[in-house]
Amino acid sequence: MAKKTLVLYFSVNQHTELLAKTIQEKIGADIEAVHPVEEYPDNYNVLVTMIKEQIEKNEIPAAKALEHKLEDYDTILVGTPNWWSHIAPPLLGLMQANKVEGKKVGIFATHIGGGIGGIEEAVKKEWPDNDYLESLEIYGDGGSNRDRLVDEWLEKVNLK
Repeated sequence: MAKKTLVLYFSVNQHTELLAKTIQEKIGADIEAVHPVEEYPDNYNVLVTMIKEQIEKNEIPAAKALEHKLEDYDTILVGTPNWWSHIAPPLLGLMQANKVEGKKVGIFATHIGGGIGGIEEAVKKEWPDNDYLESLEIYGDGGSNRDRLVDEWLEKVNLK
């Protein structure tokens, strides 16, 4: 059976989605967005307040069921925005509800100044029994450097 890769991501402002789609296109992986059961509000200011409260109160929203089966993949690339040095709560909820082990797992994160923050630690805590690739963190959506940065990362982690 051929090795299969899934790009699994959560995005609100399309930075992480753009990065996920760039990765997916470069390696021909399957891709799926994570969505909370209760949709987030469209108003950005309301959304930011809501997410900050979820993080402060450690409220993890449930995520909708995935179309792809995680057990069908050898490699799972997990993408999230960095929110106050935390993984996006809906992605965390999905990870808590869907444990995986024995996979190669790569983490990619978008940020506006916080780097990878505590995201690696959170992912490894939820999915501890996996082989972790070096993580990728990109400011915003990577702009004109996105393709180059993704290519460099994919080569470094032997996915290209």
